Amino acid sequence: MKHATTLAALAIVTLISLPDAQAATLDNGLYILNNHPDGNQRPPSYGLRLDGLIGNPNSDTFTFDFDHPDSGMSMIISDAVDAGNKNIRIFGFTYGGLDRNSNGNFGTDTDNNGYSDSVQGTWFVDFTYLNVPLVPGDDDRHFTTSTGVSIPNGGPGIGVAKGTISLVDVDAVGNSITYEGGTITANNNINDDSNVIDLIGQSNSAGLIFRLGDENNDAGHRGFNGISGWGWVNHDARDPGAKGGSLSSHIYASDFLFTATPSEVPPIPLPAAAWAGLAGFSLLAARKKFANPKPESN
Repeated sequence: MKHATTLAALAIVTLISLPDAQAATLDNGLYILNNHPDGNQRPPSYGLRLDGLIGNPNSDTFTFDFDHPDSGMSMIISDAVDAGNKNIRIFGFTYGGLDRNSNGNFGTDTDNNGYSDSVQGTWFVDFTYLNVPLVPGDDDRHFTTSTGVSIPNGGPGIGVAKGTISLVDVDAVGNSITYEGGTITANNNINDDSNVIDLIGQSNSAGLIFRLGDENNDAGHRGFNGISGWGWVNHDARDPGAKGGSLSSHIYASDFLFTATPSEVPPIPLPAAAWAGLAGFSLLAARKKFANPKPESN
């Protein structure tokens, strides 16, 4: 059973949006996120990968297709408290699940969408990087362990590069996903966070946690000539055996890798607080949508 592709709440946010769609600059405003063409587990293509999200972190590949008809991922850039720095919020709905490239008990893929029939659904992602400076000598933005607030390798952060992912709808029989000892239930109650999985930023060996832009000298990231976002995350895996099931260890691979396009709608200036309110409204309205679905015909 497939769902309507356009979520009213995200449409509202999109219509109040901003800069020139052709510019490769990182102006304040709303951006539409898509899959990056160079994800190494494609197909299916994806914009986020969280291996071991449910089940075995050593064999289970979980990817999230930002271009799926049931997906709608966005990013808001706004001014940070520190002059010249920016806040970057990544949020929206994305379809995904157990990827066909997994080494574990994949099962079947009858609709040939790249995901296990019994381990797929629609998820809500909300992740924020606060106080992100420019890359020295370039117009990209980067969040690192030396930008003023540290997120050390293998350790939880201080609340400046963190977010959540939650299952809001299951494209299978029932309302939960169970896989290799891990279970997560779809939850449409805005006041109940029992199925929310925490995410935090994770640095690589060079101290980079997240970068947004088109690399030094506008050369593009991994073959994409435009704006890309890439960075590593840790997640609270739903499996007691998944490296303790905590945020303190990185499961390879778990990372963002997406492209970003500025909205084509003429800019309407809004303060950062207004953008944050609209993003929160999108979750509330869409959860109400999934909680009260309209009957669908075959």
